[in-house]
Amino acid sequence: MNADRPDAFDIIEKLDCVRRTGSGDLELMIEPRPGRWDGSPAMCELLRRKIQFYLDQLRTTDLRTIIGNTPPERTYIVLECESEHHPGLLAFLDEARPWVARNGATLMLRKPGDAHQS
Repeated sequence: MNADRPDAFDIIEKLDCVRRTGSGDLELMIEPRPGRWDGSPAMCELLRRKIQFYLDQLRTTDLRTIIGNTPPERTYIVLECESEHHPGLLAFLDEARPWVARNGATLMLRKPGDAHQS
């Protein structure tokens, strides 16, 4: 995969889906195209850029006007992954979780259709 061609996602600089759960948590979903989670360094770099875009958006007045001031402990960036998780992806997520937490959110990985788990 070429890191200059973001074919794992529709667009890197786009919020795929923003939703509020029944308990009031805020979820910013990252929904990659099926079969694109290969765990390669190029894939992880695209994912890092996508997560950084989401974190940047959380600080914008435009998004805060829409979503309100949800506290960090109730703000989730959720990666939806349809199948088995590649070890390279899992290693990237373990490294990324503290970075995401320092920037006001919790990074989660789940299969589509799974219930929200805090």
